[in-house]
Amino acid sequence: MVPIVFGIDKSYILQVFTVMHSILKNSKAGIHFIVLSKDQIEEYTNELVAILEKRYGSFVFEIRRVNEGVFDRVRIYHRRLSQASYFRLLIPQIVKEYDRCIYLDSDVLVNGDIEDFFNVDLEGFYLAGVRDCHLSRRNNDLVVSKHQIKMHLASTEEYIN
Repeated sequence: MVPIVFGIDKSYILQVFTVMHSILKNSKAGIHFIVLSKDQIEEYTNELVAILEKRYGSFVFEIRRVNEGVFDRVRIYHRRLSQASYFRLLIPQIVKEYDRCIYLDSDVLVNGDIEDFFNVDLEGFYLAGVRDCHLSRRNNDLVVSKHQIKMHLASTEEYIN
């Protein structure tokens, strides 16, 4: 079973189900989707889960509640981000039954078998990420520089998404 975690609020339900669809379409392994949210989203997700189950068969879908206000004092630097983007920081406290899991943002598509990604050898590492191609491909040095300053980064060369 491959555990895949998302952090969303109610405004990203359709996006996360698009990611889930792309995973199920391309994967052979059993999938356990865990959605971290502070919102009551069950009434919106039940029909979408049923559609995916009808098309792809069995998988596990679970919503785990994040405590309201847990990130109230966190400064958000980008207007497109929400508090839900910080829910990934709570994975070790909320998803304790797995030694490892995959966290995905809700703005990606998975075009291959997610189990291949899950089975990457992380020996000696607690966390892995991928280079942010959006930032590294920017031609505008001013945009990169502003991002670097806001994020307190020494360099954007090793910035991961």
